[in-house]
Amino acid sequence: MDLNIDRKLRKLLEILASTNDYVPGPRIASILGMSRSMVHRLIEDLRSRGFLIESHSRRGYRLLTTDDLRLAGTYVYSVGMKLRYSLHYVDVCGSTQDIADALASQGAGEGVVVVAEEMTRGRGRLGRRWVASRGGLWFTIILRPVVVEKLQLLTLALGVAVVEALEQLIGVKPGLKWPNDVVYDDRKLAG
Repeated sequence: MDLNIDRKLRKLLEILASTNDYVPGPRIASILGMSRSMVHRLIEDLRSRGFLIESHSRRGYRLLTTDDLRLAGTYVYSVGMKLRYSLHYVDVCGSTQDIADALASQGAGEGVVVVAEEMTRGRGRLGRRWVASRGGLWFTIILRPVVVEKLQLLTLALGVAVVEALEQLIGVKPGLKWPNDVVYDDRKLAG
């Protein structure tokens, strides 16, 4: 990306983060010295990078700093692959796997993500049950692979992807315990 655009993105983030209220598009354009259509393109660029930005036709743009999972489906479009995702949010459920199974049996397509704030009857490997309290990220993704060969490698690959993402994003170096548990400082982070 062009360094000048990078600076503009950083400045736009500073403007949006300076208030909890909406910032009008014309004001942003004036501060950044650009057209409103360029402001809109920069907003879309920030959204594609995962920033949650709300738009209002008369009031402008507002950076959402909440981690309210109910809003996540509004901002999940594409993650740069052929597979598109859509979110099915629930506050509390027995298991996201049970909901995903029901949705899949009703014809839900590949890429549906069932996400919950809390699970009361989660299931792990070998049928082990566990409770998933608020404060974590509990989800199941519906996948419909054409060929199902070596399925155990998929869970291992997902674990490796999480480890690599944590290393790149926040600089920690977690480990991986078979088949897909991500561990750090002797504590399970994901799996």
